[in-house]
Amino acid sequence: MGWGTRRKPGRLAEKLLQIRLALGLSQDSIIDHLGFSDQIVRSKISQFERGDREPDLLLLLAYARAAGISTDVLIDDNLDLPERLPTSRRILSGKSQRERIEARMETTTLTLWLNIESKDKSTSAEKRVRKNVEKSHLKKYKMKSVSDLEYELVFSYKDDGDLDEQVYALLNKIANEVDRHDCSMKVRVREKGTGRYW
Repeated sequence: MGWGTRRKPGRLAEKLLQIRLALGLSQDSIIDHLGFSDQIVRSKISQFERGDREPDLLLLLAYARAAGISTDVLIDDNLDLPERLPTSRRILSGKSQRERIEARMETTTLTLWLNIESKDKSTSAEKRVRKNVEKSHLKKYKMKSVSDLEYELVFSYKDDGDLDEQVYALLNKIANEVDRHDCSMKVRVREKGTGRYW
């Protein structure tokens, strides 16, 4: 005897669209922001936002992490998204790419210590996930491998809040990548010279 039709949240599509718009991202760039660039195409994002399809649980988790909210808020039709999402500072800030590049930016070097463990203790799975993380998320920060578990990354930022946001966004992307491959991680981020930790 079957369960019948699976019930679906009625407001999920509008909430996913609202999150993307609050982050100031296009349908293409939200895929990269969530860490799913190798698994999802733009047309699926469009289908999710129209309510034609539903994202899988890991993608819902990635949306929630990107917005700084609980997955409960996405799934429960009785809960509204906060008026101002914790991470809703527009990534593009309404400026053209050229204006953003010309804006005065500071740079800093951060040390990222990342230990990835597969649930079945498979070193080949751990290496594969690490390579994915390096290729998809760390290379854009001029990644320099210091040891098997440690990297130096260069961040450009406007102020401490901007740096915090970038670091937490990167950590969310890494966590999503690791979760997708049934692994766990331990991570530490430290700013060289100041000892500041995230």
